[in-house]
Amino acid sequence: MSVNTFLKDLIEHVQKVRDPETNRPLSESNIILEVSRVDEETIRVVYSPFSPASPVAVDLGKRIREAVSEAAPNYKIQVVCKGHLLDDLVNRLLEQA
Repeated sequence: MSVNTFLKDLIEHVQKVRDPETNRPLSESNIILEVSRVDEETIRVVYSPFSPASPVAVDLGKRIREAVSEAAPNYKIQVVCKGHLLDDLVNRLLEQA
């Protein structure tokens, strides 16, 4: 499987995740900004919550990580939040998850 096909499959898997704030699948929004392979062992997903003050930004990031882990169980997963008022805090909490 090529890298492009692999990433496309990951994107499709992530888009099935439901946003905890709206209960809509991520495929109905543009909150996934990037899905990339950082190196041979790491997948990175960058997302932006619907609202810069979203109370569920961490939960959404955890759901995204879980979906990527299911689709790519042998990879380290980096989930990065951008566009939230508390990006640094959200990202620290996601690193601990």
